[in-house]
Amino acid sequence: MAYNKHMSIRPYFVFLLALFFAFTVASSAHAATLSIDPPDGHFGPGDTFVATVRLDTILEECVNAVTVELNYSKDWMKASAISKGESFLTLWPEEPTIDLEHGIVRFEGGIPAGYCGRVQGDPGKTNIIAKVIFTIPGNMIGGKATSGPEPMLVTFGPATKVLLNDGFGTVAPLILQVGDYTRELSSLGLNNEWLDIVHADKIPPELFHISLEQDPQTYQGKYFIVFSTIDKQSGVHHYEVTEDDPNQFGYARGGKYIKADIITTKSPYVLTDQTLKSRVVVRAIDNAGNASEAVLAPQNGDQGTRTISSNIDGGTYFWWYVIGGTLLILIVISFWIFHRRRGILNTEVTRTSDHP
Repeated sequence: MAYNKHMSIRPYFVFLLALFFAFTVASSAHAATLSIDPPDGHFGPGDTFVATVRLDTILEECVNAVTVELNYSKDWMKASAISKGESFLTLWPEEPTIDLEHGIVRFEGGIPAGYCGRVQGDPGKTNIIAKVIFTIPGNMIGGKATSGPEPMLVTFGPATKVLLNDGFGTVAPLILQVGDYTRELSSLGLNNEWLDIVHADKIPPELFHISLEQDPQTYQGKYFIVFSTIDKQSGVHHYEVTEDDPNQFGYARGGKYIKADIITTKSPYVLTDQTLKSRVVVRAIDNAGNASEAVLAPQNGDQGTRTISSNIDGGTYFWWYVIGGTLLILIVISFWIFHRRRGILNTEVTRTSDHP
């Protein structure tokens, strides 16, 4: 039989081709897609739009952690807020950040049970990681001027990654779909979606708890508190912490009629009063101004950590006072009528006995 060099090469070619396809299929089976919605659009000075970062998994793969870094055209647009209220992520190690100087938005979170993609029939709302609100300022930003339409890109930075829920924290290969927008010379008069969300938000952030912590390796062994909550409408804007006198709310301990400081901060927070004799109040305030608060009672060594959570609403307090006062008045009137009738009956009985 004559030697055929093509016959000897063919098995190797088939092997390499099969290996290539196997690698491609294996990679795509673990891929996830990060996208920005809407993917494009035209906006002008004064316009505001919401860019929603979404995650889709392929072949129902599950993920449990996401890190997103967005780079945007800082010369023509500005990231003004981040809302994570509708996110499928449940754990946020820290609040999202906006770097205005460099035009970078960063956020990361996790979901212990894993996220396995949208369920059948889902219209597309449950795959939200976060929403970034962009505004388009005037014609000059950072010394630049424009005489015509300018491209505005929102892209994923190198720190972006998605971890699979496989017990090993495997980094999933990603398909990245950017936002490609155009800045026009004048406003298009578009409806401000973000303002609609804020104005419609009448619900405070969800109730939360304060956790008192101490670690010799952290904050020089000082006591600190950890707290977090979400707001499913407009998102949490910031947190405020107050340490006050447990016997004189709102005033500093040890200082007569000295108002306690209200500190705008984030979690974790190192306590000023390391003796743990102050009452600690943490308020979560959303972008619409609604607030919820949690209270950590003074810790005296022999007492456990006690946390009280509540929603703050001045109108609610007012109506409780009105209802309580009305009930009190009704009770007093009822007693007065009862005793008056009883007195009349007694009088009639007496008259009857006197005149048989």
